Amino acid sequence: MTAKSAAKKPAGKSASIPADVPGDVFVWRSLLYVPANNRRFIDKAHGRGADGIILDLEDSVPAPERDRARAMLMDSARSVSRDGAAVAATVAHYIVDLRAEGRVREDLMFYTNQLLATVARRHSEVKDQGAFSQWFKKLELEDPAKFLPRLRNVVDVLVQDEWWIDRDAIRAKLPVQ
Repeated sequence: MTAKSAAKKPAGKSASIPADVPGDVFVWRSLLYVPANNRRFIDKAHGRGADGIILDLEDSVPAPERDRARAMLMDSARSVSRDGAAVAATVAHYIVDLRAEGRVREDLMFYTNQLLATVARRHSEVKDQGAFSQWFKKLELEDPAKFLPRLRNVVDVLVQDEWWIDRDAIRAKLPVQ
């Protein structure tokens, strides 16, 4: 997640943000430091719910591996920053699959498939079906038990304590908790 997509302090008071913080200041509630040489940690970082991910090139990386970590940096940065749009597009597709019927379902399934393809292409340079399938699996988008909680994390960062609906009632109605 980048500073652009970090949550702004809500207009009202929040338990996690002091009242004297100006409303246009970005507030980071959590940062996740990830060793930039550890591919397994990098690949899972996007799903951890942190407001920001810091790819550590020094302290947590053994000196002999630092050059390799630096060489991996651009790919690693793409990996940790692509989650929100992919999760949102996947949830849209999932909801259409669950709720829509007939011609409307066909049209919306086509649209959400295109949306997923666009996100994959823009965020990860995916260009063919094989690469798309790998991308989808790598981001764990095939399992609602994994992508629905991640959507909740993305939305929580955006709205913080300013919910205008009863999110617990909505959560209770979801087919996967």
